[in-house]
Amino acid sequence: MPCKKKGVRTLFAVRRLGYPIRMPRTKRADAAGGIYHALNRGNQRQPIFHKPEDDEAFLRVLHDGLQKYCVGLFYFTLMPNHWHFVLRPTRDGQMGQPLR
Repeated sequence: MPCKKKGVRTLFAVRRLGYPIRMPRTKRADAAGGIYHALNRGNQRQPIFHKPEDDEAFLRVLHDGLQKYCVGLFYFTLMPNHWHFVLRPTRDGQMGQPLR
């Protein structure tokens, strides 16, 4: 069943009872040297940072992750309901590691 966006298609499988199941998407690009924009948003755009201590805790986790994994962070911004990063992994498969 095609999506409404041009050039994007979503595949569905149908269970025995007729309920659609989304097929898994392909793995995202995560090559060393590539520059990526990553973001995360709260469910239904709800706040994820409620008080200054939440921001501070997030920054500590981010700092520790960047020290441990081979990812360069060029830019980031924290907003009440989401964050943005511009980053470059220096090894394949490292982009998502700093916040784990």
